[in-house]
Amino acid sequence: MSPHFFRKFSQTLAGNSIFLAFTLLTLLLFQHEPSVLSASILGYFCVRLYTTRLQVLRVTCLIVGCFFIIFIQVWCYQVRLEEKNLPVGKIETICEVLPDTIQIDGDYVQWIGKVKQAKVQAHYVLKNQKEKNYWQKIATKQKIFLQGTVSFPDEKRNLHGFDYRSYLKTKGVYRILEVEMITAMDRQKVAFFTNPFDKIREFRKQMACHIESAFQAYPSIIMYQKQLILGMMDENSYVQATNLRKLGISYLFFVSGMHVLFFVATIRYLFLRIGLTLELTFWIEILVLTICFLLTGLAVGVGKSCFQRTLQQINRRFRWGFSALDIWSLTLIVCLIVKPLFIFQLSGVVTFSVSFFRIYLSKMKKKKTTRLFRKWQLNSQISFCMIPFLAFFTYEYSFFSIFLVFVFGQIVRLSVFPISIGLFLSSFSINVAFLKGILIKIDKMFQGIEKAVEALSTLPNQHLVIGQITPVQLLLFLILILFYLSAHKKESWRWKRIGYLFTVFVGLLGGKYLNPNGKIAFIDVGQGDALFIQLPFFQGNYLVDTGGKLPFIREKWQDRKKQRSNASYTLFPFLKSMGVSTLDKVLITHADLDHMGDLEEMSSQVKIKELVYPKGTTNKKSFDVVTKKLIKGKVRQKEVLAGERIELRNLLLYVLHPKASGNGENNDSLVSYLKIKKTAFLLVGDLEEPGEQELIKNYPKLQIDCLKVGHHGSRTSSSEAFLKQLGAKTAIISCGKNNRFGHPHKEIVSRIQKYTPTIYRTDVSGMLYYEWNFWGQELSPVKSVKKDE
Repeated sequence: MSPHFFRKFSQTLAGNSIFLAFTLLTLLLFQHEPSVLSASILGYFCVRLYTTRLQVLRVTCLIVGCFFIIFIQVWCYQVRLEEKNLPVGKIETICEVLPDTIQIDGDYVQWIGKVKQAKVQAHYVLKNQKEKNYWQKIATKQKIFLQGTVSFPDEKRNLHGFDYRSYLKTKGVYRILEVEMITAMDRQKVAFFTNPFDKIREFRKQMACHIESAFQAYPSIIMYQKQLILGMMDENSYVQATNLRKLGISYLFFVSGMHVLFFVATIRYLFLRIGLTLELTFWIEILVLTICFLLTGLAVGVGKSCFQRTLQQINRRFRWGFSALDIWSLTLIVCLIVKPLFIFQLSGVVTFSVSFFRIYLSKMKKKKTTRLFRKWQLNSQISFCMIPFLAFFTYEYSFFSIFLVFVFGQIVRLSVFPISIGLFLSSFSINVAFLKGILIKIDKMFQGIEKAVEALSTLPNQHLVIGQITPVQLLLFLILILFYLSAHKKESWRWKRIGYLFTVFVGLLGGKYLNPNGKIAFIDVGQGDALFIQLPFFQGNYLVDTGGKLPFIREKWQDRKKQRSNASYTLFPFLKSMGVSTLDKVLITHADLDHMGDLEEMSSQVKIKELVYPKGTTNKKSFDVVTKKLIKGKVRQKEVLAGERIELRNLLLYVLHPKASGNGENNDSLVSYLKIKKTAFLLVGDLEEPGEQELIKNYPKLQIDCLKVGHHGSRTSSSEAFLKQLGAKTAIISCGKNNRFGHPHKEIVSRIQKYTPTIYRTDVSGMLYYEWNFWGQELSPVKSVKKDE
């Protein structure tokens, strides 16, 4: 090909790189999620590309697109081949451990390793303090001889819930390895020239060990150095990250790598101010960006920011003639090739959309205001543009994020990050013990930032709970936002901007009030119970039990800081996805922790109007403590006994048991009868055989359609006479996958099958739910979130 062609090609690409980027993006979207919507987007883009009438661009997009399709198919084939090499089941093997992926929390350690050339997420429970100390000191690649079980990662177990399998897939991990016994561990030598990336991983771990050793008396300094410089999360940074996530700023700041860009921009400014030449500053900046990328473990978010900044500076230095949008597009192309699935994660969407909106908004005509105000205005507009994405992935939006992204960004940029790097570099040349006075003050300052973030994260009514929006709704909202941004260019279009803004907010907030469908869902909360009822048109939201974990006595070294409640990853995400910020009533069947253990935490996340429970349940101390706290939070409380009715808007729930005050034990469980349309439900809590006999004695004609099986399918419940009288068509058992109690017991499952033709289990099928339409006469068949394994 002639030089003239290449010159014409580069001129065509400049200003049109976005077409090439979107060619690959739409092809990947259709490959990853084939649907009418993705096909329509691909078709629209092909038509739009054809109308450009730039033949070189069309040919380039066609050729690159074809090669990209082949690349994706080869990649998918390699993944399938890797999966075949490591079948599920018991295994005795050797696992290579990547040292910078090791995470220790109490007596629990996890890492990403390789078994038979396949990447696995490994979990192991440490046996004693000595073994924990050994793992904490590992800074080199290890070869572990072990026995364990290989399994598939869990898919999402609740509607709109966290999909662990998809999350690991983005990291190139397709198997879980539960390590049962380690027989030997050997250090594996790594040469830089034969395996540079593994050597970098070792170096990162060694730097983390150096930080922990040099600043062992200053936990906040350690946390920020490891998190900002090395991109590592430890036990202390987990709490901070959780609070930042609640405020809605971790996604918009740390994930996108903006802290690195802020720091590099500051360095560039200082070097130019002290008189360094542009050329020298350019090479120093490239070097710093490369080091930051390597130190953070080749993190995709940071890598994207570093690569985009590098391209930007090279383009300026060598006058390539690419626009900021071209640089963004080329960065996206590289990411789609290197990490194809990254763009389907929240972190991927955020990091690219934030930089896109920053480029788009920075081109707009700026009014004569202070530089600080313009920065705040830019950040607030970007935060607004991110609302549909956050609604799609997290179902909520924090009111504070507009303000905090700007404020926290300045704090990290101007103090936390420079101080952390300064201390990190100085620790190699001087004994930090000589800086004790300064370090104490810095650590207190960092702790003050942590306390401020924690205090803000606990403020009530700071989140706008939007609920799940569909991909079609997301696309429509993004189109409206682009119209809103386009209207910004013309001052005369002020009312159009207000109209677009109003439409976006009404669409996001009003969708749930227009839904004519109701839902009754048996939520998979592990080994526990939780049932949710939502009426059509969002007329009412009700919850029966909250689930919870049973506590275990542990030694101090075994305590886990990262251990979350069941509700934080099962119940809360589901309620948010349903648009719930307020529960009209919460019913607690009895005082066992697996039924009410997450009640207190839930009250801090969701407003509860009224708490209902059987009379005498407060005789159990654990429940009494929680109810007293809820009284202080102005939650109405009501004790009930058999014969009473509980109104659920246009539904009635009849209390059948207990007849007398109890002590919150299993046989004191609240038993309730509920009829929705033509389907009758019986919810029995943990009622055991004596309670069942009393129930059928008091209600000899009681018959139902769906039985929520008592006590998770334990042999202490579901007596033969009880099942025979009820004559249920469907039985639903709520129990945890691989629970330590062996629920449901085999003999009980066999007994239920004698009298009930259909049995569903949450440990097998995940969440189970019925739906009904406001104008319909019947409920839908039972639906499950995941297919039976």
